[in-house]
Amino acid sequence: ATQLDLSSLGGQDVRFRFRIGTDPLYGDKGWFIDDIHVYTCSTLYDQTDSEGSGSLAHSQQYEIPYAAYDSMAADDFVVPPGEAPWLIDGVFVNGSYLPSSGPAPFMNVEFLSDTAGLPGPAACTYTGLVAGIDFDESNADGDFSIRLPSTCSLPAGTYWVMVQPDMDYFPLGRWFWKVRSVQSGSAFAWKNPGDAVFGNGCTNWTTASSCISGTLPDLLFSLWSE
Repeated sequence: ATQLDLSSLGGQDVRFRFRIGTDPLYGDKGWFIDDIHVYTCSTLYDQTDSEGSGSLAHSQQYEIPYAAYDSMAADDFVVPPGEAPWLIDGVFVNGSYLPSSGPAPFMNVEFLSDTAGLPGPAACTYTGLVAGIDFDESNADGDFSIRLPSTCSLPAGTYWVMVQPDMDYFPLGRWFWKVRSVQSGSAFAWKNPGDAVFGNGCTNWTTASSCISGTLPDLLFSLWSE
């Protein structure tokens, strides 16, 4: 799915036109357009400020021969009692591809409850989200705008969001979640169940600074509701 910010057109009468361009060497049935929605997005939470230059957070699901390198990163946020429940319809994350340039074909997203300052049981899980349908890249460098296939409703409390591209290392490379120099709530968490990335025993959720040398306290992301 493709999403466009139309806020600059507020207060105006607008006509939308869809156009496809091709050439005389290619013929097909044309362009099928479906499920067009105009809606208002409300930002529930935003910590995309203060990007830092520390070590980025590796978070990715690999092809089977490299499954031991599968890793996950997550950061926390709070749903205040006076605003609950939060109806989360989408997630935006800032990331970067290294050494290749992707793009990620699939995505996993999970919202987890908090257990003693680390991610706990899952509250909402989304696996196998598809590029171009469930998420888009806002640039060619790994920033993802993810529209959840169903709303995640969260009552008041502390939660964590985990984002993990499902992407083969060959030929697509690796994806890293960008880090933030300012800490909100708990520092972000990380795990590598196969212990192959660093071999440091971070096989369960652990505060990332204990696992990733030179990283910063938080990750860049925002949450929205439609």
